[in-house]
Amino acid sequence: MKKYLWLLVMPMIVLSFTSAVLAEEDCDVDIGCSEEEPGTPEFKVESLTYDEFMKIRTDQKLKHTLVDVRPESSYNRGHIKGAKSLFVAYANYEDIQALLPNKDEVVIVYCASSKCKMSHYAATKLMSIGYKNVYDYNGGMYEWMMKGHPAEVVETATEPATP
Repeated sequence: MKKYLWLLVMPMIVLSFTSAVLAEEDCDVDIGCSEEEPGTPEFKVESLTYDEFMKIRTDQKLKHTLVDVRPESSYNRGHIKGAKSLFVAYANYEDIQALLPNKDEVVIVYCASSKCKMSHYAATKLMSIGYKNVYDYNGGMYEWMMKGHPAEVVETATEPATP
């Protein structure tokens, strides 16, 4: 009997998890998305496919910085290993300069998914203040997870329980 109960419950668990992942694909819940293309026409942002992104990530000779442009709360829930957090939408020049001191280095930005335009906006913002080698990994966290890669989670400190 327990065996059959598990067969009934398991599809519901999988469906629930899949729905949560697919909901994340639409947009980052903390910031929303827009169908409107952000940025300015004078800056052409080059988007990276998953294969192009992986080639850069695995090339030991190519120094690059990976930047998760979602809000810190989204970054803490899960990000690509090695990514730095910078919610570029609200970042000022000093914050950006502190995180990315070399304007000639390759910078790859990403957001929640291809439907989230925050990474495109972040790339144009970085280019507008002088960063020369900025790329948008358009697939973002959604594609990363769908390709079977784990998300790195930030362990948050919790207050000790009071008696």
